Parts: sequence; C-alpha cells; structure tokens
Amino acid sequence: MGPRGVELSSELKAQIIQHYKDKKSVRVIARLVHKCPATVQKVIERYRDSGSIRNKARPGRPRKFDEREHHLILQKVQRNAKMSALQLQEEVECETGKLCNTETIRRVLYSAGYIGPLIHRKRVEFAKTHLQHDLNYWRTVIFSSECQFQTYQTAQHVTQWRRVSTESDATNPLFASKQPDNLITLWGCMAAKGVGQLVICDTQMNRDKYLKILQENVLASASKLGLLSSGYVFQQDNDCKYRTGVVRDWLIYKVGKVLYTPSQSSDLNPMEQIWGHLDFMVQQSAVQSEKQLRSLLVNEWQQITSPVTEALVTSMPKRLQAIIDSDLPKAKNI
Repeated sequence: MGPRGVELSSELKAQIIQHYKDKKSVRVIARLVHKCPATVQKVIERYRDSGSIRNKARPGRPRKFDEREHHLILQKVQRNAKMSALQLQEEVECETGKLCNTETIRRVLYSAGYIGPLIHRKRVEFAKTHLQHDLNYWRTVIFSSECQFQTYQTAQHVTQWRRVSTESDATNPLFASKQPDNLITLWGCMAAKGVGQLVICDTQMNRDKYLKILQENVLASASKLGLLSSGYVFQQDNDCKYRTGVVRDWLIYKVGKVLYTPSQSSDLNPMEQIWGHLDFMVQQSAVQSEKQLRSLLVNEWQQITSPVTEALVTSMPKRLQAIIDSDLPKAKNI
C-alpha cells in the first residue's frame, strides 16, 4: 500500500526531532507543527530506529540480470548475430538458471545499442530508394526537427563542522542536488542555402502546437531560403504527432512533397548536427536563466552560415551509402 498523504519535508521532520530533543510530548509537538500525533510519532520512531530522518530508499523492481549476465548475452550476440531473441532466451536460461522473457533479452540488447531487423530493413530500403537522387534534389529539401534544451542551477551551501550521525540536526544545512531547470523546446529547419525559422516553445510539443508551427513557419522558411518559387521537399521523421490526419492533410495541400525519414535515424537528418552545435555552446556558456538561454540559442542560430548547411546537406549521399554498406543488424529477429 502506498503512502496515504503528502510526504513530509526534511525541514518539518528536523523541527519535529528538535522538539523531541527538547523533551516535548508528542501531542505538544503535533500542535506546534500542525500535524496529527500519529504522524509525529512515526517520525520519532524512525529517528529512534535509524538515527536519521531520511526516508528509506525505494529501488523499485530489482534487475533480472547482473552485469556479468548482461555481458554473457552481449557475447552471444557478438559471436552469432543471427540468433533470435527466443534462442538467446533458451541459452541464457540454461546457463544462468534464471527464467526470463524474450522482452527482457530485447531490452538488454536495445540498451547496448543493438537495433532490430525491422528498423534496419526500413533504413536500408530508404537509403536504396533515395540514393538515386543527385545533389540538386537534396538542395531543394528543407530538413526540420525539434530538440529540447535546459539550464542547470546548483544551490550554494555553507559547510560546517559537525559530529558523526548528526546530519538530521536542524542546525545543519540541507544540501540540495543539481536539478534541471528552464526546459524549453526548439523547432527549426534548414536547407543547403542556410537556416530557416527558429521557434521556441515553453511547453511540450503536441499535435496542435506542431500544426500551428507549420502554418506559421514552413512557407516563411521556404521563402527565406529562396525555394518557394522553384519548389521544395519538406522533411520530417515518423513521430506520431507528425503523422496525424490534420498535419498530413495540411502538408498535402500546402506543401505537396513530404519526405519521411525512418525511425531511429538521426544520422539521416542534418539538423541533428545543428542541435549538437547549439547544445555544445549552451554547455560552454553555462547559462543560468531562461532569458540567457533563449538569447544564446537565437544568437547562435543566426550565426550559422550557408557553407555549413551546404556541407551538411551535400553529405546526404554519403550517409545513405554508409547505411547500405553497413553490416547486417547486430541482432536478428529481435
């Protein structure tokens, strides 16, 4: 059974323990902190038993395999990449004596960077289909993508001398950990002639927000890049919100030509290199506020020149050829 109420803060627990050390009764402490006596009694009992006011760790469900058994599964795939998940399951159960599911085997392989045959087959088919296009075709493609950026703020503390096992004392500082803050979502597009529009969203991207971004920025970007009159192809990946009915209908009637890249194929979108550059600049600058983050991203976006985007776009044939020349998927029938 889970907790029936909101978890008490560390400051409130420290106050309860301090009152307890001052020889006050449970009922008096309950009136002072505005909590019921049963809650106060539980905090005091936990402090008596463990000497701390921290809650017990909640590790969740334990892992099925340890590091050695993970390494065993990866070794089997390296020796024979054509083994199915069912075959791996049978061999692992025999050698480790642990019952497992094929989904557990798949999760181990996915976490190690292995891909399944379906995704690999779609990537190869996409590469073979579009390798026939020359550079003039890729120069007419507007690549689009979205990415999230955030700042990190770390609280400053003053250290002090204290005795062992007195971390629960109310006079000791409470240390805060490094937590993410100021999360924003960016949508942008680019072509061989340069970058297009950049949109900063304060909330998570959804279907309606994405459709509004397309309506306000796709045609404007095509005009900015000089592709509106000559014709262009709009690229996006297979995200579920990109393939909804209203989005697809708008793209058909307003854009016409749309290029969908396969899932898990960030190497087929040059925009990922642009996001990587912006992320590097954010880390180097160590911005502390959302205003600074927005200003930095806009300035760096405007400084991206056409030679950079031209080099990224003209590398598309090499990217496609690399997929075709790559080895078979590391795990078959996963």
